Amino acid sequence: MKRLFISLLAFFTLVPNAIAYCARPAPAAPLLTTGVNKRDLTGARINYNPNGDYKTTKTTKSGATANPTTTWPSSKPKPTKLNNVTVTWYGFDDNCCPNETGLFGGTCIAFPGNPPRFHQEATETFGTYDDPQTFAAAPEQFPPGTIIYYRAVQKYFIMEDECGECVEEATQGIFHVDFWVGPQRGTNGTVFCCENALTPDGPDTIIVNPPPHLPVNTESLFTCACILTGLIQDAMCAVTQTGGVCA
Repeated sequence: MKRLFISLLAFFTLVPNAIAYCARPAPAAPLLTTGVNKRDLTGARINYNPNGDYKTTKTTKSGATANPTTTWPSSKPKPTKLNNVTVTWYGFDDNCCPNETGLFGGTCIAFPGNPPRFHQEATETFGTYDDPQTFAAAPEQFPPGTIIYYRAVQKYFIMEDECGECVEEATQGIFHVDFWVGPQRGTNGTVFCCENALTPDGPDTIIVNPPPHLPVNTESLFTCACILTGLIQDAMCAVTQTGGVCA
């Protein structure tokens, strides 16, 4: 009974906050921000080391790192449907970027490229073939610059970031992609609710090196409806995945 009371209290506390957040003026067009990576399932995370190397630390979020500008592959392999892929999402609040506070939050990516096709930061876009959105993965499985298509949201994504758990799972033959949902600002945890709502219950299918003519939904994924769906699924979604401190 006590647990139920706490859950209800959290729900009625967070819902007004989410509604207030959603009441902010929305852009006239889908977000075209340079954005950021969603929670991983268990999560070792690759963090940036100011001394110039990378280190793996255990956290509950997927990671982003900072690297020099990346040279992207120029060849275009044939489209490949990949089944049994773990799909997760990340955003500004649970992306670990190097800063003086050591806290989660930011838009850094491991493999920045050159605009307009490739981004210097994790980016939410229209999600078209010519304007793909950021995703993170193991570079051993998806070389930086790889384009994939995720039919569940009807968007194209480009590999620009590294996910610590994805790297660990790759050694076990597991494919894991971590899609950037946006936005490019802090949300006080409400982005976690949207991430949860978008995450499938089990492995899903993606298309690697897809053709350019597949259906596209150009609307932003980070919406009021997405946040509230996540709240209904878990009233504590905005406070149970705050990430904490980068090690």
